Amino acid sequence: MYKAKKTTDSSLESLIKRATDETLTTNNWEYIIAVCDKVKSDPEVATKKAITILTTRLQSKDANVLLRTLSLIIALGENCGSRMQQEIASEAFLKPLTKKLKEKKLHETVKVEIAKLIEQLHQSFKSDPSLKPMSDAYNKIKQEHPRYLERNVPAKPEKHDVSSKTQSEEDELQRVINLSLQEYEREQFSKSLQKPLPDPKKTSPRNANIAQEDSDDKKPEISKVRAMFDLVSHEKDELSFRKGDLINVIEVVYRDWWRGSLPTGEVGIFPLNYVAPVYAKSSDQIEKELQIENRLLNVESKKIDKVLAMLSAATNGNENIDDEELENLYGQVSGLRSQLGHLIMKHTQREKELKLLNEQLAIEDKAFHDLLDKSISSFSNRNSYISSDVVPYPTGGNGSVNSGYPAVPNAYSGYNTYNGNGTPLAMQPTSLGFGNSIYASQPQQQPPRQVSQQMPPQDYQSYSNINSFPEVDRM
Repeated sequence: MYKAKKTTDSSLESLIKRATDETLTTNNWEYIIAVCDKVKSDPEVATKKAITILTTRLQSKDANVLLRTLSLIIALGENCGSRMQQEIASEAFLKPLTKKLKEKKLHETVKVEIAKLIEQLHQSFKSDPSLKPMSDAYNKIKQEHPRYLERNVPAKPEKHDVSSKTQSEEDELQRVINLSLQEYEREQFSKSLQKPLPDPKKTSPRNANIAQEDSDDKKPEISKVRAMFDLVSHEKDELSFRKGDLINVIEVVYRDWWRGSLPTGEVGIFPLNYVAPVYAKSSDQIEKELQIENRLLNVESKKIDKVLAMLSAATNGNENIDDEELENLYGQVSGLRSQLGHLIMKHTQREKELKLLNEQLAIEDKAFHDLLDKSISSFSNRNSYISSDVVPYPTGGNGSVNSGYPAVPNAYSGYNTYNGNGTPLAMQPTSLGFGNSIYASQPQQQPPRQVSQQMPPQDYQSYSNINSFPEVDRM
């Protein structure tokens, strides 16, 4: 997109002129939305003023100004309330607009866009009887200029699952691609809004069979497609787009439907007969474009500066200007406008894609960190709940903790269990397998000193790995 010169003037007239600037080769929706917001901020005053300015812009002979103005009118009519709709649907506004369809010098593309504007607003306004002049204008165009409404828009195909029984997936995709290219080549009007078609040697129907016979790794991978027609869909999962939009291909959903995303971030499925493939450029093409760009920036720019200097000198009254040299230089640089416009569109589109990618990455990064924080918080809460349920180790009479030993309920901490001989059970020798005295000679881990001091001296061997067992003689 060719950006218009920047301006800090926020007046309605300046905003409208910026959105309909003659240097814009495609719609700049940022500028269009700014105009809509300005009108909605004061609809009583701004509506009539906007209509007056738009009427003046429609008198321009520049096709770019007319096309951008028509797009702005649609946006205002569908987003700025009933006052704007009443003004646009008035006979005073529509009559000069429909008269342009009879002008012989007006480009066919502009006439088609005028008819599309009337048709689209007719569909939007037809439920309101007070906006009947728009429907009348639409019916008049259908009677007097039907060719501007007759567009070879294909019907949307049925959604059939991809089947490997009939044909391989690659062959099926190649068939659809060739069909789309043939339809694209047949469409003659509004070529200026489209990028050049892929190399005909690679995509023409004559070479379709040859392309199918090549190995799979030689077939170009299609990552982007360009819309050949407008598609306004009210289905939940379908993508709506305008002619000329670039769509990034995500996946194959049905045989004749793919899933894709627009540069605006909208995602949905779209029919293949509404789009044409955009092939990735070869290394030779990329190298050639870089050479052209370097030549424009390093060589041709000097010629442009020289022409500007000579024109400035001539304006200031300098008569020592070589008219022949000036004419030759002007002839050389005047043909560069299309190349410069192409480069500006290329880099502007790339800038949009990178900005959108950055926004999507920021959203995904935030979602990931939110999920991570939620997971960590849930894990911490679960551990806190578990630790609160653990019974603390009992303490002895002096408050010391029997670390490393089974917990004994505090209710019995003041009592000892004795056998019939008056010997504490905890101090009795046991049978084999439960700390028998035959292992007494082996070194054993001694209990904590505080615990041993609580026990009275006895003649019996004490074992630290048991609590209470019956005497061996009594088992």
